[in-house]
Amino acid sequence: MRARRETSLALQMPIEWQSDGSVIATFVGNQRDFGEILNVLPETVGREVLSIRDPSPGTDGTTDALTECQREVLRVATELGYYDDPRTATQAEVAAELDITAATAGEHLRKIETCVFGRRVR
Repeated sequence: MRARRETSLALQMPIEWQSDGSVIATFVGNQRDFGEILNVLPETVGREVLSIRDPSPGTDGTTDALTECQREVLRVATELGYYDDPRTATQAEVAAELDITAATAGEHLRKIETCVFGRRVR
């Protein structure tokens, strides 16, 4: 997990603990970050890529409950880097791109996060 903190990869729940002591975990990020994590993992840590899929918003059903407007705000926020670590865009920049107020953008982002996180932790 320390190696994950050195990249921008996100850990997706649940983490599956296997009876043989191994762990199956899903990480989401770009190709560069996956390359970096492989470089920082100790040689004693085995790793196997089980699958690779498109991590674009909406491809796993997580955003199905969002309105079209919320999906657009999420798309713009993601493209601008609002959810990058470190964050490279502000609510005001997201708002400017969408031609809405920063307060409105903030309200949409809070509702998006409530919906998405709520679906992930249930």
